[in-house]
Amino acid sequence: MKVIELSYDHLPHHLKPCFLYLASFPKDTAIISSTLKDFWHAEGLVEQAAMKSVEDFPVAW
Repeated sequence: MKVIELSYDHLPHHLKPCFLYLASFPKDTAIISSTLKDFWHAEGLVEQAAMKSVEDFPVAW
């Protein structure tokens, strides 16, 4: 658990909600990046203006 906490603590502020969002998935669940992008975008966790494209976001991080 300490590793996860350290990972979270060192993330930029704007990425912390995205990291926490992943906790809603059961352990060992395969997450399709395009689906995750759609979820994050629908929740308002990412803004297209802040990146090259919303599609690039999960791949970039």
